[in-house]
Amino acid sequence: FDESAYLAKMADSAILLTKLNAQQIVPDREPFYLDEQLRLCVILLSNEWSRKKINVTGSLDSVVFFGNKELMDHLWINLLSNAIKFTPENGEISISVSETRKKITVQISDTGIGMNEEEISHIFDQYYQGKMAFSGQGLGLGLSIAKRIVDLYNGIINVQSVENVGSTFTVILPK
Repeated sequence: FDESAYLAKMADSAILLTKLNAQQIVPDREPFYLDEQLRLCVILLSNEWSRKKINVTGSLDSVVFFGNKELMDHLWINLLSNAIKFTPENGEISISVSETRKKITVQISDTGIGMNEEEISHIFDQYYQGKMAFSGQGLGLGLSIAKRIVDLYNGIINVQSVENVGSTFTVILPK
């Protein structure tokens, strides 16, 4: 456990969240393929999911999104990192992207440890940590950051979860 790396990551996350909370609009928007961005995030995290022998599958429609690539990278890496962290060896993670005329829907599901109702009710609170708090993994800021990013797009993020079965995070973004 590298305490200096942990503290640096915590400071970076806290600064990012403070910056996001001060923002009212999303800067530097451009059109890009959301499905391709998700594929790249999965590749970026391949060491982590490969090490745990997690099977990652996807059903990714080709979807163009008008947004800030860097912010969206934060969103997907936070959600995918959590899915990897909370999924045991030989588990599964599935990702789907689809769109309708009015919205884009991204779902990230895992066969991880899941959450109870109490954890679900606090999952987007700053510094909240559920079951894994004792392990020293995580800062309790990732999902707060994810929610703020989705809020900036006037989108919705929610979770469905069952303990010992897994979790599904759904992000709905208006077009």
